[in-house]
Amino acid sequence: MVIPTRQTVNAFQWARLGRIGAALAVVVGTLVVVAMVATSAEATTATQRGLPAIFVANYNSSTVTSYPLSASGDASPSVTDTSGSLNSPSGEAFDSAGDLWVANFASGQIDEFTPSQLASSGAPAPAVTISGSGVSSASDVAFDAFGDLWVTSYSGPVTEFTPSQIVASGSPTPTVTISGSADHAWGLAFDAAGDLWVSGYDHANAVYGYLPSQIAASGSPTPHVTLSGSFDSPVFPVFDRNGDLWVENYRTSGSWADTLVEFTPGQLVSSGTPTPAVTISGGGLDGPGGAAFDSAGDLWVPNWYDSTVTEYASSQLRASGSPTPIATISGAHTGLGAPDGLVIWEPPTVTAVLPHGGPGSGGYTVTVTGTGFTPMSVVNFGGTPVFSYQTTYVSPFELQAVVPRGSGTVDVTVSGYAGTSATTPADRFSYIGYWEVASDGGIFSFQAPFDGSMGGSPLNKPIVGIAADPLTGGYWEVASDGGIFSFHAPFYGSMGGSPLNKPIVGIAADPLTGGYWEVASDGGIFSFHAPFYGSMGGSPLNKPIVGIAADPLTGGYWEVASDGGIFSFHAPFYGSMGGSPLNEPIVGIAEG
Repeated sequence: MVIPTRQTVNAFQWARLGRIGAALAVVVGTLVVVAMVATSAEATTATQRGLPAIFVANYNSSTVTSYPLSASGDASPSVTDTSGSLNSPSGEAFDSAGDLWVANFASGQIDEFTPSQLASSGAPAPAVTISGSGVSSASDVAFDAFGDLWVTSYSGPVTEFTPSQIVASGSPTPTVTISGSADHAWGLAFDAAGDLWVSGYDHANAVYGYLPSQIAASGSPTPHVTLSGSFDSPVFPVFDRNGDLWVENYRTSGSWADTLVEFTPGQLVSSGTPTPAVTISGGGLDGPGGAAFDSAGDLWVPNWYDSTVTEYASSQLRASGSPTPIATISGAHTGLGAPDGLVIWEPPTVTAVLPHGGPGSGGYTVTVTGTGFTPMSVVNFGGTPVFSYQTTYVSPFELQAVVPRGSGTVDVTVSGYAGTSATTPADRFSYIGYWEVASDGGIFSFQAPFDGSMGGSPLNKPIVGIAADPLTGGYWEVASDGGIFSFHAPFYGSMGGSPLNKPIVGIAADPLTGGYWEVASDGGIFSFHAPFYGSMGGSPLNKPIVGIAADPLTGGYWEVASDGGIFSFHAPFYGSMGGSPLNEPIVGIAEG
């Protein structure tokens, strides 16, 4: 097994990642495009469960309970899993398909529960149970970028299982076993470089970092980095979106008792006893273990000793102190029983796309940052998904994607097992480039894809306009008789061959439906796969209409006359040059 620093998850690696609900394969030339498609049952249960939510492993009560992120106080769990297979559950992890994997300390086994099994309370039999010496006294689980399952054990080494080893119940021999400093660990996490970090609970009170090359095969490697001096039974390391490492000190005695400590990336490059960048202490912590960050950057901490879950706002984690949690789940009805692991089910978010734009021909790479990413996350540019082999998983907070061809400004969203990211101004990407069209239909492209033209072909009437398809990145040419010529864009009809009162003078694409409108010089509108909101056809005009533009926000449109008059239909009116003196007539309009 080789784990590169930056893992490109291609279609073949994707197939390794276990059950993904259903897969849709589309043959395009010699390429096979694989996309993740949730089965109807999985999609339904995700909706039934309600999003987002936290899932808590209760060590003493041997249950898994879930609560909405809005929960506080004596909140009853939304779902309680009382499976008889659960036995002192500790660490948890979601795989890329949304299945929950739970480490059972007392029984020394790993249980998998599917989303449908987590949709309602009950005692489901695990979909898969992994047992044997490789998971003895299992304390935590985590997945790497390939979908391999890694396990820490209190009484043994760190072990790895490939996706093919965990598709069915059994006692597989670990593919990799890391012993030595990694023994007696309670918690593990991967950073963006693929380094493995392990908390040495009851083992020298240290945290160890291993390079990908050190965990590619079994052995007892000397950790690349050993951190010490700030720990009292450290457990459950976790990384935030900035690459900072957070570790919980679990013990109730000692100089570093009941704390959360943070180390910056610069403190993780060499061994030593660095002073934590931030130390969080106080009454909100009582045997903390198994914390997780939500998409807002808030940290959720289960507390073993007082059976509570506390939430700290991201703003409270910027400096050392003893902040009061912004929320605490606590009380007789919570179902919490020595919680010792927490994971969050939440749709991904996109916080930035860098660079913000590029040529419409695509083929270059952008970095997408946000939260909730997995190796099977699908990046979408508008309505166009990026091929799996052109997506690189870096971390839960970063993806790299090869930009597909396109036009205009689109939202870049990320889809995963918990849903699709909501669109925000931060996710917008603008295709840069343009086409010039000649009256004979010739196309001249500049930083935009050339898909053909009517240049050199016989035309009944001259070409008078062009519009880009916001969905495919292709374009339409329109002639003065209303004829439409489509290039890498769907044909939805035209006025070609139909009688017109006045000639067509322009075309605009509907950004919402992907259809288009033709406009005549008398203001008449002809819509094709696009809504009709009205027109100036049949109304008196001071000057003829010379162009049309679509409003990307409302889906409406504006007509413009040669005297600068604007006529808006399902689009806001911001003013016009109508009635104002002009040196020369207006000849067109474009949305800003």
